[in-house]
Amino acid sequence: MSERLNDTDFVLILNALIKFLRRGGKKQASERFDLILSTLKQDDALCRQFSLRFYAWLSKVHIYPALIKLGIFSRHSFTREMGIRIYERFSPSYKDFSNLREVFLYLFHSKNDDKWLQTLSLRQWLSMYELLQGKADPALLQTASRQLADARLRAVEMLSIWIASEAIEPDLIRIAPVCWRRIRHLSPLQREIAKIGRTLSPQRRNL
Repeated sequence: MSERLNDTDFVLILNALIKFLRRGGKKQASERFDLILSTLKQDDALCRQFSLRFYAWLSKVHIYPALIKLGIFSRHSFTREMGIRIYERFSPSYKDFSNLREVFLYLFHSKNDDKWLQTLSLRQWLSMYELLQGKADPALLQTASRQLADARLRAVEMLSIWIASEAIEPDLIRIAPVCWRRIRHLSPLQREIAKIGRTLSPQRRNL
């Protein structure tokens, strides 16, 4: 991995790691994850280089599309989202590696991915996070953190707009029907969330 870190698209490196974990299946994926952690801990130069590439990629990739188009807060209905994923499985589209949503769809395309992913513990993910953060370049870490925070704020703002305009499919909101009928009165909340977003995001204070 150390030989390819400098001259390979970082998404392809992530894909190689995902393939390594996927081949372990439910029984060995967790052990293989620990092996990756152990390798990074033992090779300080490799860990620093991997951390550098990771945060350089994270500071440039478009995070916002993944936050608003994947999962329960997607604007599409559950049926439509499943249809899109099934179609992608049989007829994959071109993947834009600068878009985090498309990176996720590229990396996790197997029907069995959810099974081995569930065997990975929160402790393991936190260990990976702490390891990479500890070796990160401070400037890159700050840039990536700012980008992620801004994307989250934009996603929350967009979600509040969709709720206020009833644009999210009702069956994707895990709340009682009586609450759903009252959502139309949440436009003032949306305006307040927009103000909070502008306050917390330095890039948009003057908008």
